[in-house]
Formats: sequence, C-alpha cells, structure tokens
Amino acid sequence: MNWGPPGRASERTSSVVNVGNEVFSQQAHGGKWGLCVLVLVALWATLYGAPSTAQVVPETPLRIVVAPPFQVLLLHEDEDASTKTLGQSLQDGVTAYLVSYPEQFTLVTQKEFVGRLERNQLFGGTLSLARQWAEMGIEEYKRLQTREAIEHLEKALQNFTKIRFEAIEPEEIAEVLLYLTLAYLEDGGDVVRPLELIKMMIVLDPQRTIRAGYYPDYIVQFYRSAGEALRDELQRLGPSIGHAREIAATAGADAVLYGYVVPDAQLGARVLLYTYTVAADAFLPLEALGLGTLERDEVHEAGSRLMSRYSAYLFEERAEPPRPVEASQGQSALAIELQFAYATFLKFPSPIERSFGNYGVSVGANFSLTREFGVAGALQVLNSMRDYNGILREDFTTIRGFLGGQLGVEFYDFNLSIQTALELTHVGPIRAIGDKNCIPAPDLLCDNNYGTVVFDQLALLMGVNTRPRLSYRVTRALEAVASVSVSYYFYPMTDRILNFPLTAEVGVQYRF
Repeated sequence: MNWGPPGRASERTSSVVNVGNEVFSQQAHGGKWGLCVLVLVALWATLYGAPSTAQVVPETPLRIVVAPPFQVLLLHEDEDASTKTLGQSLQDGVTAYLVSYPEQFTLVTQKEFVGRLERNQLFGGTLSLARQWAEMGIEEYKRLQTREAIEHLEKALQNFTKIRFEAIEPEEIAEVLLYLTLAYLEDGGDVVRPLELIKMMIVLDPQRTIRAGYYPDYIVQFYRSAGEALRDELQRLGPSIGHAREIAATAGADAVLYGYVVPDAQLGARVLLYTYTVAADAFLPLEALGLGTLERDEVHEAGSRLMSRYSAYLFEERAEPPRPVEASQGQSALAIELQFAYATFLKFPSPIERSFGNYGVSVGANFSLTREFGVAGALQVLNSMRDYNGILREDFTTIRGFLGGQLGVEFYDFNLSIQTALELTHVGPIRAIGDKNCIPAPDLLCDNNYGTVVFDQLALLMGVNTRPRLSYRVTRALEAVASVSVSYYFYPMTDRILNFPLTAEVGVQYRF
C-alpha cells in the first residue's frame, strides 16, 4: 500500500497528455491527421485518465486537533508502567504525518488549544472554584464524610468540565474522579454513577491504578471490571460524538482525533484511531492496526500508517454525497422500534371459556428528552388465534395505539425502563359459537350463522398501559428489546367485555 500523501490524482492525466504531445510532434507534417490524433488522445485522457474518485489538495489546510491525549488501555496494576509512553509514541506518529504535509493539514497544538480555553472570561474563576470544591471534597472523604464528599466533588467535576480542563490537566481530573468513585462505592447508594466515573478516570489517566492490598477487594474487582467494560465499549462504540463536537468547536478544528492502544486476543495489542469530522458531523470508519510488539518505534509507525489511511477519506471527492449512507452514530434523541407481539385478554366474554392468543407486530418510536426520560409511542396490530375449545368462529383484528412517557436507567450496555401510556384500541367484531353442538363442523351443522354470538360494540376502548422494558445495546445504534405490558380499559364505562390485555414483545430498536 502507498503510504504517501493524497493529492496525486493528476499524475496519470499528465503522463497521457505528454504522450499526446509526442505523437503530435512526430506527426507535425501530417496536418489534420496529427491534429485528430491529439484531439483523440486528449479526449481519452479526459474520459479515462482521471479516476472516478479523486484526491485533491484543499484550498486551505484542514485544522486537526488531538484531544484528549492518546492513551494505552493495556495496563493492569502488576504490569510494567514504562509502557505509559506508548500513548505519546502513537500520538507522535500521527502528528509526524500531519506536519509532513503542511499544504493539507494544520495541527492545532496543545499550546494553541489551551490558549483558546484560557481566553474564556470565566476560565480563571471557574478553575479556582473547581479546585476549592475538589480540595474540600477530598478532605471530607478522608474524614469518612462520604455524603458531603460526593456533593462537593460532583460540584468540582461539573466546574472542571465547563472549562474542558481535562484536556489541559487530565491527571488532576482523574484524581477527583478517583475520590468521587470511592465515595460513591463506600456510600453504597448508587452503583451506576461510580461505574461512569471510573471509566472516565481510566480514559484520562490509565496509569492511575487501584491496587490489591491498598483497597478492599470489592473495589479492586470493580476497577478491573470497569476497565474491561471500557475497552470493550471503545472498540464497539467508539468515543462520544458530543465530546468531539465540543472539542472541535473550542479548537476551531475541522477534525478531532482519538487514539488508543487496546488488548487483542490474537495479536496482543491493537491500535485504534477514530476521526471525527465537522463537515460530516460524524466519525469516519474506524481504522485499526495490530501490533506484533509494544516497541515504541512500531507504535510510532502504526500511528503514521493509520493517519495516512485517514487522509484518503478526508480528501476524497465523491460523485454522490456520503451522508445518505452514513452509519448512524446512535447519538440522536430519536429511535424507532420494530417488535413481534403476542397478547392475550385476561377478561373475555361468555361463551368463550378460555383465554386465547393474539399475535402481530408493533411499530414504535421514542424521543429522549433527558438521559433518563423520554416520550414514547407505538402502533400495534394483532390478529386473533383460535381458542383451545374452538368457540371462536372467526379470527378478528385488534389495533392498539399508545402514547406516553418512558423512565429508565442504564447499567453497562443494558437499559431498564418503564413506560406508562394512554392506550386507544379498536377491536373488530368477535364471532363466537353459542351452541357447542356446532363446534365440530360449524359451517355444516350451523349454517347461516345459526347459534353464533356476535360482539361488535368494541369499536373504541380507552385505557392505561404499563410496560416494563429491558434493552441491550448490540452496536452504537442498534439495541435488542424485550418487554411485558398490561392494560386496563376504563372506557366505555360499561360493557367492557374484553379487558386486561397481557402482552409480550421482542424486537429491535434503531437509534439515529
């Protein structure tokens, strides 16, 4: 593979034109034949000389920023800490490639990026306040005042985040995250928040370890499990697109780079390079490279090679815009669902003697207003199955609509939520056999609907639906979903011959 810079698409065309010039010079005395040859060669060069996908040098170089610094997520507390320099080697390899082509790239230096952050009028005051909260919270933790420590350390983290101080002093933020995690674990009131915090700590400062013998065993195990979950999430889901947007806006950059060295079951280690571009408002496809060893030179070379691959993406001109076929980043507030549904009515009219099944599909959507709360709606179409005793003479259709709210909590890749919704339901005419003597052969024994009971007063039912729901995130955008729900119809006030539908659903959810 050619690791050289992009922007060489014109070489083939130039060589063809040179050939045409030589032919013309040799045919100079041929008059119009020489001219015809030149025209044909020029046409061939125009139509076939340039490839369909060209790489061009931009009019102004692309501004690229690295934030936060590249990290190595291989270390456990008993491994050689000297490998902490590998992250810098990887970053040096990437930046070496970028600075080699100044006509194409402008690297936003750490000094320039920090300068942009510090120009914020609130930077100094916010930083001072954050450090005061942090110092107070750490002292309270050491005095075993965990509730007060949590309150003040959360305020410190909030203020540090406002000014993006993790991009300047990641180790200082990692220390706050460590104490805040320990305070939550010792308090025992929340198991989700400390998992988020310790993942943030590992990303910012992987060499800050929680060692056996210094901490209780359950905290050490919690730290190790969080590290494994983090490495898995990075490879499957990648960095946060929201964080990338903020870094790009702060740096005035066209692209943001994230780099990691992670374990690999076969090769030992892999280098991951993610590139977010402002133009697409998305991450480009992941570039990864296996490492035979963890030598600094090999890691440096891997960074340069991966960046050269990305340069082709950054400078490609496509005949059609890529946005319609871009993979979803799973960061949208809007998600759609498609599920298989099975339902049975716990209350049913006589002469039906036993509950019967209804199967169909459900199409829904939900819109997240906050991380925990959202608005949900769905349309469900069911077709009845014959009951065990054969009393239902014909199948009937049920159409159900739902609109309500959803409240949930995340734990690793799982999301446990509960939906409460208003339900509007239409049930088609129910035809049941009233004379059991007709059951063996109703069309022969009871022709012309003899002995048939018809229930057709169920044009509209209104009620409340409650739905516990569990989902598992398979990819960044796709989730597997399962739920069980029950409804109670309160309208019409009387003659509610069907009620209490119990429904089970399984399917998938896609978040844009």
